[in-house]
Formats: sequence, structure tokens, C-alpha cells
Amino acid sequence: MRFLAPCRSRQRTQDIAALAEHLALSRFSCAPIDPERIAAEEGITMCYASFPQPFDGLLLHEHHRFTLVCNTRCHPRGSPRSRYTVAHELGHFFLPSHRDALVAGSLAARLPRQGPWSNRITESDADCFAANLLMPAALFSRLAATLPGTTPQKIHTLAKTFETSISTTAYRLIELDLLGVPSAAILWDPLGLPAGRRVSPFTAVMGPDYLMLTSRPPHSSATARMIEHLRTGEDHSQSHLMDWFTGLSGYESGHQTLVREEVMSLGDHGWLTLIAPADAP
Repeated sequence: MRFLAPCRSRQRTQDIAALAEHLALSRFSCAPIDPERIAAEEGITMCYASFPQPFDGLLLHEHHRFTLVCNTRCHPRGSPRSRYTVAHELGHFFLPSHRDALVAGSLAARLPRQGPWSNRITESDADCFAANLLMPAALFSRLAATLPGTTPQKIHTLAKTFETSISTTAYRLIELDLLGVPSAAILWDPLGLPAGRRVSPFTAVMGPDYLMLTSRPPHSSATARMIEHLRTGEDHSQSHLMDWFTGLSGYESGHQTLVREEVMSLGDHGWLTLIAPADAP
């Protein structure tokens, strides 16, 4: 089991989200949002090239100018991953503290995600900005509310509309509390190991025990079946809440309940599990 610790205060998250969403909606009336166009309007030079180093992008400040570099070695220009990279680096540009640090030379162009806690917060800020820029809450929530079908089907439609990856789109559903309470998303790598997770904000405020998610698919769950048999497509079932939120004691009201589990294949990238209330629409 793993403990999910927030990387920033709720107020800072709201401030970053408001800045990114205002920027998106003041320049675009509908999806998809074009981060390259925003960069061009700000006078940022774009550079796409293939580099052997394992990085997606970086923002440079030299001679009073900003240059945004994207690595096309694994993700071509215009792909969801590339678009997210541009949006992430724009976060470093538009967030005042990040930009001031870049200009002053006190912030590295690309901080390692596994580095010190302060570095992880810096990158987390930029990730928060990117998600809100590419998927503004107003546009995203309005479309999500109108879509029929299963949650995986909705995610596919939203990802196509906003030109974002499946996992990023799923995380956005969770971050905006669009699946109900409690809800969470867990990514599994091709070996069936956890590769990422999100707990919805309203779920998190229910208590710290709701921040602890399982590190392996519960036995007999749809996710376990998908991974064991290397299945593609999607599946669903009902599970016990405590099978997923492993920090719960079982003694408090609401712990002994069922949740809806929906799992979808991500091809070579593994699987995605979505947990939501059993009676959610």
C-alpha cells in the first residue's frame, strides 16, 4: 500500500488552476486548446528535435528570450504527450515564481521528478497548470456531463476532443470530482505494478485513511483478471471499498460498502482502473 501526500496547498492549487483556465478560455472558445499558439503569442521560440537524453521538454532563458525545447525522440510533435509537454513548460513560464527563478538563473531548466521534495513540488505545479490549461474545468465538466456510456468510453471521447492522453484525461475526471465520492484512478504498468494514482479532492478530505490505495489489484477483481490474462478492451465489477482504500479500518460508517470498478486496457502502457460509488450514473 502507498500513502498519497498532497504536493501543494489547496489554495495554491486553486490559484494555479484559475490562472491556467483563464489563459485558456480567454484565447479559445472550445477544445482543443493549442499550447503552441499560446507560446507563439508570448514570443517563446519553439524548438523540436530528437535528443538521446531521457527528457520530454525544457524551458530555457537566455539573452532575455525564452526557448521551449521538446524532445521528439519518443513523442512526435502534436501528439498528446507532446502537447502536454508544451503546456507543462508554459506553466514554468506563466507561474510568476517559476519565471522569476528562471530569469534569475536559480531554477534549473528541467528539474528531476525524483529529486528533492521542493523540486517535486515545482514540477507538480507545472503539471497542475498543464492539466487546467489543456482541459479547462468549465469546458471539460460540461462535455463530460453530456456523454453517454461507460466511464472508459467517456474518457476516450474526452481524450479525443481535448487531444490529451487517456491517463491524463482520466486523472482530470478524478481531480474535478466528476465520478462521485469516493473515487480514485490507478495506473498499472505492463507488469501489473502501480505506475500512478489519483484520489479525488472530495475523497481526500474525508480523512487521511482515504489517501492509502492498494499496491496490487484485489483478488478476483476485474482488474486482476485483465492483468492476469493480458486482456485488452474494458471490464467492470463491484468490489469492497476497503479492497482499494487499504487505510480504512472497517469500523466506521461507510467503510463496509461496495464500489464500482471499471478497468480499461492502455495497450503497451498497461491498464487503468477507475473506482467510483456503486450507484454513480
